[in-house]
Amino acid sequence: MKEPQNVTISRPNAPHRGLGLGLRPSHCRHAGSHRNRQSRRRRARISCSNATLKGTYAHAETGWSISAQGQATPVATAGFDTFDGDGTGTGVITINSNGVVVADNETSTATYSINSNCTGTLVFNDADGSIVHFNIYLSPSGNQIRFIATEPGSVIASTDTRVAR
Repeated sequence: MKEPQNVTISRPNAPHRGLGLGLRPSHCRHAGSHRNRQSRRRRARISCSNATLKGTYAHAETGWSISAQGQATPVATAGFDTFDGDGTGTGVITINSNGVVVADNETSTATYSINSNCTGTLVFNDADGSIVHFNIYLSPSGNQIRFIATEPGSVIASTDTRVAR
């Protein structure tokens, strides 16, 4: 079926703003209803497990570390993480904090748990003894991971891309 051309479909429950096509919002809901049903069917088929997260992933991110006193310090990191598809992994990372390299190719171990809806948690145990927690969002193909740190005082988010299986 050919998709309609030049029709703006807004997200469900979002206000209809600037449609600019002479269509009433009810037309847009109708035009998008077929697409919404298809999208729901696609979402229903999405399925992940620990086995989906397997391979070596490259990452680089910037963010902030916030002290207990509220002082923000810029942080940048880069490295590789290798996940084994069984809930475990290893990593190597370089960390620059406020212009100073504080970890140079530091190694870590990881444990993770992936839910069937492709969300999950990840914990890194760094060589220096620190532990870092993340919520993760995995593509169903396993080719990308989106991370967000859940540690108090850490403002880091990343998209990691699989570079090897």
